[in-house]
Amino acid sequence: MLDPDQVNRIVEESMRLRLKAIREKISLAFTFCATVETAVRYGQLSEAKQLLGTLCSRVCDLEAHINGSQHHVPDRNSRLAHCLRSVLGSRS
Repeated sequence: MLDPDQVNRIVEESMRLRLKAIREKISLAFTFCATVETAVRYGQLSEAKQLLGTLCSRVCDLEAHINGSQHHVPDRNSRLAHCLRSVLGSRS
């Protein structure tokens, strides 16, 4: 059986890895944003729409990841979810 210190270390490592995954997904979303902007700038509207769809899908995945039941931190998660809804809402 694991002692409390081992359990705490495992939980901390799990949270660190989850945060790393969330940061990487946020970085990917910003990359997609830049790619969509570039496509629009060069008049490639059909590609921009396709990329925007991918971006929205990634943001929804990120929101699901943030709101996952593991290591749920309601205040932080609700602020991040609000941020993501703002990004999705601004695409109209």
